[in-house]
Amino acid sequence: MRKYVAIFLLVFLPLTALANSGWIEARGVSVIIDGKKELAYQAAINDALKKAVETGVGVYVSAETKTENFTLINDSILTRALGYVETYSVLSVDYDESYCYVAIRAFVSMLDLKDDLEAQGLLIKRSGDPRVVVILEETAEDFYYQGRAGQSAVEETLKKNGFNIIKSPVKDGYFSTLKEDDFLKQIDADLLVLGKASASLLSSLGGMYSYGATVNLQIYKQGSKQMIGSVLENARGIHPSREIAVDKAFTEAARLAAQNLSTDIIENLTGLTKRIQLEIEGLDYNYYVKLAEDLGRITGIDKVYPRNYTAGVGVFDLDTT
Repeated sequence: MRKYVAIFLLVFLPLTALANSGWIEARGVSVIIDGKKELAYQAAINDALKKAVETGVGVYVSAETKTENFTLINDSILTRALGYVETYSVLSVDYDESYCYVAIRAFVSMLDLKDDLEAQGLLIKRSGDPRVVVILEETAEDFYYQGRAGQSAVEETLKKNGFNIIKSPVKDGYFSTLKEDDFLKQIDADLLVLGKASASLLSSLGGMYSYGATVNLQIYKQGSKQMIGSVLENARGIHPSREIAVDKAFTEAARLAAQNLSTDIIENLTGLTKRIQLEIEGLDYNYYVKLAEDLGRITGIDKVYPRNYTAGVGVFDLDTT
């Protein structure tokens, strides 16, 4: 059992260390032109820094995605490599007749890099470009609202953030009896954004209607029995038409909710926080309890959730960063 835990830690810790610390070693090379070693040295340093950032890109983006989006990554990320390096040290410098070779250790700002990759939609592609369906129930308390302003705002915001939105079926009849995971399998989608939007009249003075809207969105992933994210946002809409006032309130609240939910989805699918399950055999109950505390002290493990202990087998869910 202890050997099993040790193997897990040896495999797990190097992966989390890179994401947490951002320290990356890289090598660079440059040709010496007209005997100008100083210029070659600086060019080799820049080459090494670029390779360090490229290694950082690889933490978040698959090799296939990097190949498919080479120009985008090169233009938007690698050309600004120095902007992601907070500090670096030179480990070695070597020259031959034609080249300068350097080795460096650079501290790459992984969060800044992640944010920029996210802005380019590349983190979503790393997760397989999931198919997303949105179903939002929209109601007003004082009249029969037939609009779809909130639904449209959620879909447009997610699409703008790089998500692959597919046509939303109506979750009624047979579909209404299905759990979220089974529903996703039936419609061949990967993620379900399920929500409710409600609007209430705040005032109706001077011929102007003011409505307050609340939008609550939940995200479900195929293959998972549990909700993986949830957001709630509020907004107001004012207009001489009560329908348009509600439209405006739903649109703004839904846009804010979808924007926040986009971050939650990306974090869950490709970000620094991942949930993994660890199963260990040969434990007595006392050690099972103690191991939960010990795992929580490991760098890279954010939270530990003891899930089950049966017949000497302990199961933990680990949130890793």
